[in-house]
Parts: sequence; C-alpha cells; structure tokens
Amino acid sequence: MLTDSPAKFLLVDDHEPNLVALSAVLSRDDVEMLCARTGREALELLLQHDIALAVIDVQMPIMDGFELAELMRGSQRTQHVPIIFLTAGPQDNLRRFRGYQAGAVDFLYKPIEPDVLRSKTGIFLDLYRQREELARQRDTFITLAEEKARLLRERDEANRRLRESEMRFRTLADSAPVIIWMNGPAGCEFVNQTCLDFLGIDHLSQIDVFDWASHVHPDDRDQAAAVYRKAVEGRTRFEASLRCRRRDGTYRWIRSVGMPNLSADGEVLGYIGASFDVTESKEAEERLQRWSVDLERAVSQKTSELLQSQEQLRALATELNLTEQRERKRLATELHDYLAQLLVVVRMKLRQTIPLVTGERIPELLKDADHALTQSLDYTRSLVAELTPPTLKEFGLLQALTWLATQMHRHGLAVTVRQDAAPLPLPEDQAVLLFQSVRELLFNVLKHAKATEAAIVLTVKDDNQLEVVVADDGCGFVTAPQNRPGTTANRFGLFSIQERMAAMGGQLVIESVLGGGTRATLRTPYWNSREKPEDDDT
Repeated sequence: MLTDSPAKFLLVDDHEPNLVALSAVLSRDDVEMLCARTGREALELLLQHDIALAVIDVQMPIMDGFELAELMRGSQRTQHVPIIFLTAGPQDNLRRFRGYQAGAVDFLYKPIEPDVLRSKTGIFLDLYRQREELARQRDTFITLAEEKARLLRERDEANRRLRESEMRFRTLADSAPVIIWMNGPAGCEFVNQTCLDFLGIDHLSQIDVFDWASHVHPDDRDQAAAVYRKAVEGRTRFEASLRCRRRDGTYRWIRSVGMPNLSADGEVLGYIGASFDVTESKEAEERLQRWSVDLERAVSQKTSELLQSQEQLRALATELNLTEQRERKRLATELHDYLAQLLVVVRMKLRQTIPLVTGERIPELLKDADHALTQSLDYTRSLVAELTPPTLKEFGLLQALTWLATQMHRHGLAVTVRQDAAPLPLPEDQAVLLFQSVRELLFNVLKHAKATEAAIVLTVKDDNQLEVVVADDGCGFVTAPQNRPGTTANRFGLFSIQERMAAMGGQLVIESVLGGGTRATLRTPYWNSREKPEDDDT
C-alpha cells in the first residue's frame, strides 16, 4: 500500500563506488536513496529523515558500522530502524554475532547477490509501509472513536450541530481503509462502507437484520463472543482475532479493537471499534513458525551428526593410544630379543679375549670397551622398561604402577601405591590405557604441582566401577576452566585423558584447592579379565 511520500533508504559506505552500486541495485520509484560516506553523515541524515531501512558497511574509518548501529539503538528516534550489515571481510561467526548483538536484522558478505539484497530490502520496505499504514489507521480510529464518544455525551446539544457532526463522522469513516463499527444496546448501530463492501451488503439499512455469527468461522465464534462479553462486563477495551467470511466466500483473519462508549453515569452504551485485515501478517507468522521448526530440526540433525563424529573420533583416539602401546611393545621386544642379546654376546666374547692378549695398553682398552658395553646394555634394558614395562603384561596393573612409583622416585617425587581391593586381573587394553593415564598424571604433577609426595589408590566400588585416584600435596589450582593455569599442552593432556576414559565408558574427575593439592580420579567400568563380556566393543 503506497503512501504519499516515498520511503527512504540510508546507504552508508566510505567508498563512493560502493554507494553508487548499492543505489543502482536498490533503485525503485517509491524509494529515495540517502547516501553517507561516514558515520557522522549518517547520524545527521537519521536526525533529518524518517528512515525505512539502513544498509551499513561494517569496515569504515573513525566510526565503523557496529559503533554506528549502537548509537542508532541508543536513540529513541532511530532505535527501531532495521539494519543490514555489509562486509567484505572473511566469514566470521564472532563478527556476525556482534552484528546481530548491535541490532542488525541481517548480515551479508560481499560480493552481494543483487537479487538477494533486493528481496531482503523489499521485505523490510513492505514492513515499513505496513507500519505506516497501521499507524495511520490506528490514529484515524482513535480520532473517530473519541469524536463519536464526545458526540454521544453531548447529544443534548442542538440537533443541527449533532446532524452535522454525524455526517462528518460518516464521511470520515467511509473514507477509512479499515472496517469501523459501532454497537449499541440493541445491536449494531453503524458500520462504514468498507465493512459493507467486505460483507457484501448493499445498504446500511440491511445491517439491522444481518446475522453476524454466520460470517464468523465456527471455530472462532464462542471465543470471540466470550471475549466481547468479558470486555462489556469489565467496561474495558475489547480486542480479539477471528476469521470472518468475505463476500467471495473466503475466510480472512480480522483483528478487532473496540473501546466502550460510557454514559455520564458510567454505564456501557455500546462499543466503537475498528477491524483490520491481518491475513498477510498471520500467514507470515505461520511461515516463520514453520521455518523455526525446520531450523530446529536441522540443528538437531547437525547435533546428532556432531555427536556421532565425536564418538568416532573418540574411538579413533583410543585405537591410536592402543596402537602406540603395541608399537612400544614391539620396539621393546626387538631391543630385548635382538640388540640386548647381541650386546651380551659381544661382552662375553670381549671378556674371553682379555686374558689372551698381551701388551701394556690392550687389556686396559678392552676393559674400557667392556665397561661401555655394560653401560649400553643397562641403557637398553632401561629403554625397554620405558617403552613398555614388562611387569604390566606379566604381573598386571598394580605391579606396573609400583614399578612406575620407583621411576618417579628417581625424578624426586615420592609415590606410594595402595590397593583397597583384591588382585585386579584386568583386560590388557584396559590396563594399558589406565597405566598410560596414571603415568601422564604423575608427569603433570612433576611439571606443574611443585609436589614432593603423591599417592595412587586403586579401589573397586560396589557398582563394578574401578576407581584409580592420583593425589598430590602440591600447590593446587582453581578448577574453573577459564582460570585454570597451565600451558595449552597441559590442558590438551588432561583432555586426552578425559577422552580416553570416555572411550572406556568412564570419566576423569579433577578436584583441586589452591595451596591444598590436587586429586585426580579415574573411573571406569570394571570387568575381571576372566569375566569380561564377550562383546569387546562395549
């Protein structure tokens, strides 16, 4: 619905060619383009004109698009102007979120599709026209209602003045583009020409015998009647939405608003009101609801896919950990079965040779070589133990943790191991993952906790949960994630342990007090290796 004056679009960009291009894309007969190259120019135009839509470039010197939008939202005159942001920068969700937070209704990236931009601006232009029209209709209705109520209260005045006023009211009502009606004690007393055209009634005199209920949708009759009766009983404003049958047989959504016409004694003489056709608005609202449902469905689907990907990544990470341990075991076996044995043979041969040689320096040099071979053999055995402790496979998790405690003693950390349960015959994969997690936790204690003592406690709970606690007497930390100290590598180490435990159906719980030490608890479902379920994938 057109108004007398064209709507105005505000285009803000610090590059003149961009303004020219935008003006060309959005140009239409019923829209006036106002261009500004700076935020200050834009604010001056906003104070001088009523703007239907602002299209603002984000990246501008002195005052960028976000700052301009915040100033607009801070002014009562401009706070309801819709804003579309344009940017040539990379697609960044944080920038998009900041744009919507600043009050934007849309956020587009250059290069802009002209048809998309025209479509979006067209929607906001239609909304602006509708707001203007509704405001004008509302003002017209209020003026007419107040005028009619005043005339009714002053009906004791001269008949000539009353007739002239009634004629003026009818003229104004018939020229209004909305339905205007007036009810009295005996029923409907007046409707304007717009209402007659809507209902298909030829003359106002026929309104006395008109059956209003027959034109209201059956599903809305009782509710509309109840709302009207309640308004009459309370002498309050009447407002209802209902479907009404037009002269062509189609039902249209009508929103009716009425005010009570009171006598000098406060009695309700009737209601004066207006009705607006809001079918297009209802359809738009239903479309938005459908889109919202579709969006929620899409989000739910993506969430499900992400959860599935997380499970796959977790399984892959677990398999990588197990593969690492198998490779460690293979390397340790190679070192033990080949290199260590070869070094032993060489040392034996060397010791057999020493008594057979003569000379002053040769026996001494051979002894030095024997000593070097002994050191090499010791280092090889140590390296084998570092790669994969033989005790883990041969004697189980408890003995492997005891061996690990002795290794920590060499680094200056006194570690005690206690088992509050019967011997733990765990499956090999579960034992390997738990041993690796405890070892990483102890090295974290060495690097970050400034602790002198630590303890490892193994417990089997009543609910078949194996609990391994690693506690220290170190400096502790604040457990809130945003305040937690440590390097990125340290945080990733804890994350990898969490994922490892989640893959086994368990969890990692960190409890720490600043200055009071840290307690890390590993919980995982426990099966005796002789009672483990047949499905190893569980």
